[in-house]
Formats: sequence, structure tokens, C-alpha cells
Amino acid sequence: MKEINVEIYINWDNNGATVKFSDEEADKLLALWKEAQDTILHDVEEEDYWEKFDPWLQEKAPDLYEKIMKAFYEDLAERLCCDTCDGDGFVSFSRDMDGIYFDDSNEVFINQIFPPSE
Repeated sequence: MKEINVEIYINWDNNGATVKFSDEEADKLLALWKEAQDTILHDVEEEDYWEKFDPWLQEKAPDLYEKIMKAFYEDLAERLCCDTCDGDGFVSFSRDMDGIYFDDSNEVFINQIFPPSE
């Protein structure tokens, strides 16, 4: 098993998740990340990777994409359960994120993969 950190934007706020992958899954994800860096992300600013990388990964490896999103949402749900929101369903967090809705209207994108340090 390998743990890989993934940078995720939620409503344009930088966030992330640490995802546990089998060695095979991790190798596949890291190879895809390298391929993306060499091709679709070549001339893209780092903070804008999500525009190309998120849909590309979703198409190339939907299983890995879903695993990342599942880990992110599980972590997010754990953090959200401690806080309250106002009557419109909007909640603001000063600790680590700002501007999260308790519905499906959040914009969530994978921006980049951080390979584990050797």
C-alpha cells in the first residue's frame, strides 16, 4: 500500500486528501500524472492544472478518480460534522476551508498529484 497526497480544489479553495492505493494503483496513478505533466499540463500554470487534469484523469482512469474523490469526501464529511451552518446551507470554516455547501453545488476538482517522497 502507498499513500499519495492529492491537491483538490473545492469552490476554488485549495484542499486535499491523502489516499491509500495498492502498489499497482499507485504506480498507475503516478504514471498517469507523469504523462499529464509531459502532455496536457506542459504549458499550464500549476494553479490551473485542474482545468485540464481533472477531466483527463476522469476519462483515463475513472476507477482511480472515484477512489480519490471518495477519500476526499469521507475526510470532508468527518471535518464537517463538527461545525454548523446558517439557514441557507452555507458553512464557512476559518480553520482550513471557506465556502462549503451541504449539497451538490460545490465545485470540486483534482488539481494535482504529489508523488510520495522516496
